[in-house]
Amino acid sequence: PLFGAVVICLIISAACHVKSIIEGSCSQVDQIWSISPIIYIVYLTFFDPAFPSPHPRLLLLSTLITVWGCRLTYNFARKGGYAGEEDYRWPVLRTIITNPLAWQLFHIGFISLYQNVLLLLVVLPALEASKTPLDWRRDGPLAALFSALVIMESVADQQQWDFHQRKKRG
Repeated sequence: PLFGAVVICLIISAACHVKSIIEGSCSQVDQIWSISPIIYIVYLTFFDPAFPSPHPRLLLLSTLITVWGCRLTYNFARKGGYAGEEDYRWPVLRTIITNPLAWQLFHIGFISLYQNVLLLLVVLPALEASKTPLDWRRDGPLAALFSALVIMESVADQQQWDFHQRKKRG
């Protein structure tokens, strides 16, 4: 499954790079950073040849990561993250990296590839977790804690959203 996940990562990296060239914006990875971990964990959960059916611990982790990613994606979208604007970092870095070849190497190596590899690395500990069976006495409280933290983050997201909406209204 790791080979397949790496191939998916390389495809996503290449797609981000091509899309950034077409759109003239280096913020493609920013737009998928909450989505690609879901893609990786779902792949590892449902396409692992070691298990004829999804491993229960991977299925639990896949569910938790998907809920977390959906929360982040929703919050990013409602703040206009998919509106096509480039993140402030990239124009600043273009003033520092002025050589066109150096910029392209940075763009390919760091922006498109390295950031996507980091997102893959976020979910790889799930493979280690799949080496032991699901134990609800151990995994249940941790899943409940994770769920409680996601709920707490969602409440904080909403409070921040409400605050900024009131601030905009004056």
